[in-house]
Amino acid sequence: MALSTDRSTAAQDSTPSSSTAQTLHRRRDMAVVWWSTYLSLIFLAFFIYGLSAVLRVAQDPQPIALVAAVLGAFTMVPWALTLLRARRGIDRTTFRSRSMVWAFVLALATALVSVWASPTFGVGALPLAFVLAISALSLAKGRWWVILFSMVLPGAHMYVATLLSGQPTDAPDIVWVTWVSFFAVVGAPTSLWVWAVMVELDVTRQQAAELAITNERLRFAADLHDVQGHHLQVISLKTDLASRLLAKDRPDAAAPHILEAHDAAQTALRETRSLVQGYRKTTLAQELNNASSVLQSAGVKTTVTVPDLIATWSKQPGSEEIGAVLGLTVREATTNILRHSNASRAVFDLSFGTKPAADNFPIVELQIRNDGAPSRSISTSTGTRGGSGLDGLTRRLADIGGQLDTETTPEQEFILRVSVPRSMDNSTAQDKDHGQ
Repeated sequence: MALSTDRSTAAQDSTPSSSTAQTLHRRRDMAVVWWSTYLSLIFLAFFIYGLSAVLRVAQDPQPIALVAAVLGAFTMVPWALTLLRARRGIDRTTFRSRSMVWAFVLALATALVSVWASPTFGVGALPLAFVLAISALSLAKGRWWVILFSMVLPGAHMYVATLLSGQPTDAPDIVWVTWVSFFAVVGAPTSLWVWAVMVELDVTRQQAAELAITNERLRFAADLHDVQGHHLQVISLKTDLASRLLAKDRPDAAAPHILEAHDAAQTALRETRSLVQGYRKTTLAQELNNASSVLQSAGVKTTVTVPDLIATWSKQPGSEEIGAVLGLTVREATTNILRHSNASRAVFDLSFGTKPAADNFPIVELQIRNDGAPSRSISTSTGTRGGSGLDGLTRRLADIGGQLDTETTPEQEFILRVSVPRSMDNSTAQDKDHGQ
């Protein structure tokens, strides 16, 4: 699997949504994962090598053993600094740096010097194994063969050192070194590989969300162009012709062209209004299906609950206006989930109920939940939420006797609740009651 990515979530800072609290929350989560991964790898490498080197030097503190131990310790420093480059993803240039070159030179020197240490310096090739295993992630092909070679390199190095020193081969020690180095070395590239996949998925999720919004805008723009393009061309031609006739002092001949241009403008206006109304008044069922499709494509697990009775109600003639407002609510909530949250799941729930007041008239309730909201105190009014989208939606709901409430739970779940009367008659009756 290729590990080339878009060089980290830091590349998203140029997008408008990067300034929102939700994006900061997502970046904080990614930072926690990165630093826990990085520090774990550093601790593992230094602990395994450091402990083994100290035990070896304590066993027989010869100068050549001390030199090998010190060289190995210095090797781990540029190696650890090079790992920091993986935070922004991994590609072919990530580990091609001066620090990795220094790490390779020092690791190779450690392996060569430790060959002549007697008794055998068992982990002399462990720094070189770490360097090779990490560098392999930047290879286009054969990376896993290099990693496999790195895992068995310390054991093979120890075997060669015993042969060159003339010592008897100690099979248990070789097995122990191979076993320890296998698990120590394999942890570094696999952990970084998992991190690189996380970076790529995070970037892809953002791109999918923006692409879903952009595609919807392009669809509407194409429809609008189709409606207005022809009429605008006719208006341009007719007004140009009329201006030429007027320049020749022929107002009678220019008058029909001016009227035709006026008719074309009126037709374009009517068709544009019809297009916008059709766009805004898509049926509630269509809006829910579109929302589910868009969110699923952006990686948000979506659940839609619509009882059969409500599905039948939304198709009745008297419910078209109310259904359109609920559809607008679904569209606005979907846009907010994509742009302003780190959601992994969303729930759309429609139900019948009654308003808990003296009026006691039947209502339709729409509740939309999504996780990934920023940590904040519970809010029960749209005013604290801000944003012209929900403010405009609140006004639309007020026109038909509806109500909108929002809430952010301590578990970082954002809840949007909308209640509207089941028919416009109930809304009108309510307005009269309030007027009295």
